[in-house]
Amino acid sequence: NGIHVLSRVLRIMDDSGDGSLDREELRYGLKDYGVECSVNEVNDLFRFLDRDQSGKVSFDEFIVGLRGPMPRRRVALIERAFALLDRTGDGVVTVKDLEEVYDPSFHPDVKSGRITAAQALREFLNQFDSADHDGVVTKDEFIEYYKSVSASVNEDDYFELMMRNAWHISGGKGWCANTSNRRVLVRDAAGHETIEEVKDDLWTGASQAAVKDQLQQQGLQVNGGVDFFGHCDNTTPAQRQRKYPNQSTISLAWPEEETKSGMGRTQVEAKVKRERERARAIRNGAASRVQAQARAKLAQRTVQLERNKARRSAIEARW
Repeated sequence: NGIHVLSRVLRIMDDSGDGSLDREELRYGLKDYGVECSVNEVNDLFRFLDRDQSGKVSFDEFIVGLRGPMPRRRVALIERAFALLDRTGDGVVTVKDLEEVYDPSFHPDVKSGRITAAQALREFLNQFDSADHDGVVTKDEFIEYYKSVSASVNEDDYFELMMRNAWHISGGKGWCANTSNRRVLVRDAAGHETIEEVKDDLWTGASQAAVKDQLQQQGLQVNGGVDFFGHCDNTTPAQRQRKYPNQSTISLAWPEEETKSGMGRTQVEAKVKRERERARAIRNGAASRVQAQARAKLAQRTVQLERNKARRSAIEARW
């Protein structure tokens, strides 16, 4: 898709191979693709893209600048996630709270196998509390983090699914519908049984009493009791990721056709690991070829610059 093609173009422009562009790499990279810019135009563009004013433009910064503002639909989901986190309503949450409830298994890079869940969690936490180290995250910081994530997600529907499942936001239609919230068997006083979702259960405890209280707040009659389906994992997302670093918390992590065929969890995990290793090997090979092409282009550019310098010196000598 377009994002993958753009990422390849940026890797080619990255002559130094450090994962970012300086002013010269940006200027010559644009020129290579037929975009002629003056020095002032390049400087203006660079200042616009260099959001953290580091003197380098990362690939994420480039894509965020190219895509522009997030659609209102995505912003609303991010704001709703923050509202669920901010239990006190004071506009800030602690990094410790984020670590306890954030489930990185729904991050697109984790689902694609590019990084592990533990790496995604560290990356997520490092986005905050890196400058002032005050241990709290504001709403603006939370939204800023998701701007970079949003830039790498093409479809609004997929972004909605990711946000709903990562932060246990109930609702959604079709394939955007939440699948991470706990579903339980509820019996009323007359003995009638229904399957109900525990809505917005990010902070809901795993005990039956906590789930029952949440269901009653949803307006359900649970006089007859509440039963979980099969095994109930009462651990927090952080504990699950330490125990199962490559495991998602939703049933969709295990392909339906493999479950029906009788493959055990160990077999499925082994197959997923093999597929990820194969995909990683393919990506590494492609990256090596791209870097080789970039180094060859840099060598050609260096030779051309030396020739131009010699030509100018010869012309100046004549005059």
